[in-house]
Amino acid sequence: MLGFPITTCHRVAPAPTFVDDLVPGTLYTIESGAPGLLHLTNQGETISFDLTREIAELAGHDSGLVKPTTRTEFDQPHPSQNSVLDSERLARLGIEPLPGYMDKLHATLKERPQQLPH
Repeated sequence: MLGFPITTCHRVAPAPTFVDDLVPGTLYTIESGAPGLLHLTNQGETISFDLTREIAELAGHDSGLVKPTTRTEFDQPHPSQNSVLDSERLARLGIEPLPGYMDKLHATLKERPQQLPH
């Protein structure tokens, strides 16, 4: 069981994406011949703080040990506080969006409990 606090930025909005969704999605996009820049990410929005708490909870750790901090306090440069990528162009090109990140997160942690540190 995690017994020490973890700090994470509370306002940064990542676009959680799972490799086993991204690779087939990327291959399909390349094979479709879609032109231009596309944002291929799992669907859904979150902030780093909430994502870290969710991971801790799903892994059986005390999510109360996850503490919020700012980018400045964290001392990690980040070009934008909002890095959620818009995938709406995919639909116009007939490309299926990747599944929601939350369902994938739950499934991944359920499938791999032996790999989680306790």
